[in-house]
Formats: sequence, structure tokens, C-alpha cells
Amino acid sequence: MFNLFNKYKNLDGVIMAPVNGRCIDLSEVPDKVFSERMIGDGVAFIPEDDIICSPCNGTVVMIAATSHAIGIKSKEVEILIHIGLDTVELNGEGFEVLVKTDQKVKLGTPLLRIDRKFMKEKSMNLTTPMIITNNEDFKLEFKNIGKEVEGSKSEAIKYTKSK
Repeated sequence: MFNLFNKYKNLDGVIMAPVNGRCIDLSEVPDKVFSERMIGDGVAFIPEDDIICSPCNGTVVMIAATSHAIGIKSKEVEILIHIGLDTVELNGEGFEVLVKTDQKVKLGTPLLRIDRKFMKEKSMNLTTPMIITNNEDFKLEFKNIGKEVEGSKSEAIKYTKSK
């Protein structure tokens, strides 16, 4: 009852959307690495804004040299947020990383800013997969597929230990 105003005070088992936009099933991502779940399972987003935020409380464990991907370790799960498809080819152009490796982050902490005008000029597909890379340890339940989501406020993945 007293938790009424802070619905997500206990975030264990929940990963939120990292962006404002539409949540889609990984099978809809036009890249086999993601659609065939080669590096893990998760969901993807069609972002509407320029900020990618932390989907959970955790630690930034990886920032790609080309700034197109960020890894976060929560209490239990390892998350990869891959911003756009083929964006690695930009060598970091069009991205402003707002965090550092080993930095502790809270749900909603801005991680990265996308220069959407630049991305449009380069005809980049900004579909953004969010993958649980250690998914074999968990049962995953995907939320809000096909719906509009709000970054750090809409559930994307619920997980429970499978063993």
C-alpha cells in the first residue's frame, strides 16, 4: 500500500524499456544475429527520441569503441543495448556516450544520445535490440510487444531464475 507512488521500487526481475518508442519482437529485426537470437534473447525498439536510458539499476560493463552498443550488468542479468543496425560502420559518429565503463547507473540514467538528423542523413535503421546475454539462466517473459513504450517507465522483460 505504501509503495503506491513508487511502483518499481524493487526492480529485481524486471528490465524496463531503454527508449521512448515501439517495442517489437526480436524476430522482426532485419538482422539475423538478433532475429535468430544468436547472442541472446530479448526485445527490440523503434526509438522515437534521441536518448537511450538505463533499463535497470546496474553497472556499465561495456561501451563499444564505436559507441553503438552498451552493456549493463544488473544484480543478475547481463544486458546488451545495440543502438541501430549497421551503426558500427559509423565509427562513433552520431553518438554521444554519456556514461563511462564501470559507472553505476540507476533506472532511467541517460546512457547515450543519438544525433537523429545525422542518422537520417546516413539512412541508418535505428531499430535497437536489447538482449539478455546470459538468458540461459532465466525464464524470460516479454512485455508490451507491438505497443508504444516509455523509456524507464514501461516494462520490457520480466525474468525469473530457471534453475
